[in-house]
Amino acid sequence: NGVAKWQGRIFDETADIEIPNSGILGISTAYTISVWCKQSVTNAQRILFTKWNQTGNQRSWAMLFSAGGVNPTLTFYYSTDGVASVAIADAVTLVVDIFYLWTVTYDGTNLRQYLNSSLIATTAIPALFVSTSPVWVGRDGTGALGTKFNGVVGGALIWKGRSLIQSEIR
Repeated sequence: NGVAKWQGRIFDETADIEIPNSGILGISTAYTISVWCKQSVTNAQRILFTKWNQTGNQRSWAMLFSAGGVNPTLTFYYSTDGVASVAIADAVTLVVDIFYLWTVTYDGTNLRQYLNSSLIATTAIPALFVSTSPVWVGRDGTGALGTKFNGVVGGALIWKGRSLIQSEIR
């Protein structure tokens, strides 16, 4: 089981981080993706943490804050073939300038989303497309999903081959 992690940065819609592709980032059948984050603005869909590039059909997964008027909501995008995408939007309304721990786990059958360690959604999905694109914090590969992130990312982690259980998410 591999773990890739990155810690702490303020994003202001001009900055982003690109993590080159490697085997540990090619998640598909069992995984956990987790990010501590605080969004500062709500005027557009904001890209948080992603392995998503429309160029060359390299879509795999993406975590976004969706524009929700005064307060944003969470949206997880995924692709099983690198081309088509499915969005799973949550009804949870967030408050700007508050830190949240958003975690997505997949056990081979069900995708579970947790907010601050509480389960907020369970959806049956097939395995993800294994993209060769880099992982980005603060944007996607082409900017097609939305605007660069504006806020703070306190830490971002990917566990390959391991779907954390609720009591392990902190």
